[in-house]
Amino acid sequence: FLFLLLFSTLSFGGLTSILPDGTWIHPLYILMLQPTRVPLYLCYFFLGSWAWQKQWFTAKGYQPSASSWSALFLLASLCYLLVRLIPALLPLPAVLLPYGNAFFHGLLCMSAVFALCALFQHFLDYTTKRLAIWAMVSYPIYYLHQIFLQHSIWLFRPLALNIWCKYLLATCLALTVTFLASRYLLLRLPCFAPSAAQKKQLK
Repeated sequence: FLFLLLFSTLSFGGLTSILPDGTWIHPLYILMLQPTRVPLYLCYFFLGSWAWQKQWFTAKGYQPSASSWSALFLLASLCYLLVRLIPALLPLPAVLLPYGNAFFHGLLCMSAVFALCALFQHFLDYTTKRLAIWAMVSYPIYYLHQIFLQHSIWLFRPLALNIWCKYLLATCLALTVTFLASRYLLLRLPCFAPSAAQKKQLK
């Protein structure tokens, strides 16, 4: 966890010191990418692989504490909010300021991930037919969501609506489209096909 926090601080801080965090690149408007977040995405992807290999969230591996990680998440949320709203609370030289922000950003991301995982394991560690369907489509949705979410945002952005209404509309549209596409198209492909155990849960 210390390595994860150090890596996120150095990578995110280094990139945001030379590139605004709000920078997006969108080749052919098919792939939408936020360059400053790429190291974090890669890091958490390999962390997931490590967790699977070490059998985390099982009796044989590490099981995060819901109370401890939730408390850390609340603390990290407060700290991150304060240093973003009141920069004077982080009295660092200008050259180090991106790294200070990156530290609290990394702490917030890490605590959020493990607090949510712990809470879900503690309170939702069971399966129903409906949850089994969502579990099957979660991986395809991961691949599709960014494309449809960004296009939903561009669709609703010009409308003269409250920003929260536009947020809900864009989110619901993107989730609906990606769910249907994943459920009825991508799951037919071998790389996304459900396992035998998942198929059994649907019966």
